Amino acid sequence: TSAWLIAAGFVLGGAVIASPLPRHLGVPDHPPAPIRTGSRLRRIAHPAGLMPGFVLMLGIMPYAAFASYAPGHAEDVGLDDAGTVFTVYAATVLIVRLVGAKVPDRLGLRTTSTAALVTIATGMLLMATLQTPWGLHLAAGVYAVGQSLLYPALFAAAVNSVGDDERSQVVATFTMFFDISTGIGGLVLGVVAGFGGPVGAFLAGSVMATVGLLALQALLADRADQSSDGSSRQTSSSPTARAS
Repeated sequence: TSAWLIAAGFVLGGAVIASPLPRHLGVPDHPPAPIRTGSRLRRIAHPAGLMPGFVLMLGIMPYAAFASYAPGHAEDVGLDDAGTVFTVYAATVLIVRLVGAKVPDRLGLRTTSTAALVTIATGMLLMATLQTPWGLHLAAGVYAVGQSLLYPALFAAAVNSVGDDERSQVVATFTMFFDISTGIGGLVLGVVAGFGGPVGAFLAGSVMATVGLLALQALLADRADQSSDGSSRQTSSSPTARAS
C-alpha cells in the first residue's frame, strides 16, 4: 500500500511541476495542415513512427526480464539484496542521460542506435553468464547504458522525419511501441523463463536486441532510399538538370 501511495505522490508531484508551463511552447514555422484522409492504418498510426517504434520495442522488451527476474537471480548468485543492482541501473541511466544528452545528435541515428542495441544485447548476455554479485552489477550497468541511448536516438529519428503539423501523431505512434513492448515482452519472456529460468529469459532478451539490430538496418536502408529519392527529385527540378 505504501508503494502505491508513494507512486501516486510522484505522479501528483509531476502534475504540480507541469502546471506553470505555458499552453504553447514556441510558434510553428507554418500553420498546421488539414488532416489528411487515407488508409485506415494511416489515420491510426503515422508511417514515420512505425519502423523506429518497432526497433524501440525490440530494444525495450528485454527490460521485462531484467525487472522481473533480477531479484530472484540475485539470490541465486549469492546477493542478499537486489536493490543495489537496480540502483546501479538507475544511476547509470541518469548519468548517461545527463552527461551524454548530446550524443545522439553528434553521432547520429546509425551509430547511436547500433551502439545502444549492441550494449543491451551484451548486458543481457552478461546477466545470463556472470554468476556472481559483481558480475550482476556489471551487467546491469552495461545494460543501462544501452537503454539510456536507444530511446533518444530513435525518438529523434521519428520526429525529425516529418513537419511540425505531423509530429504529434508520429510521437503517439512511436511511443505506442513502448507500451506494446511491456505487454509482449513480459508474455514472451515469461514463457521462456518457465522453461529456462531467469538465465533463459536473459538470453532471450539478448536475442531480441540482436533482432532489433536487423530491424535497424532495414530502417537505415529505408532512410537512405528516401534521401536518395529526395536528392534525385531536387536535382531533376534544378535549371541545370532541365537544361541538360
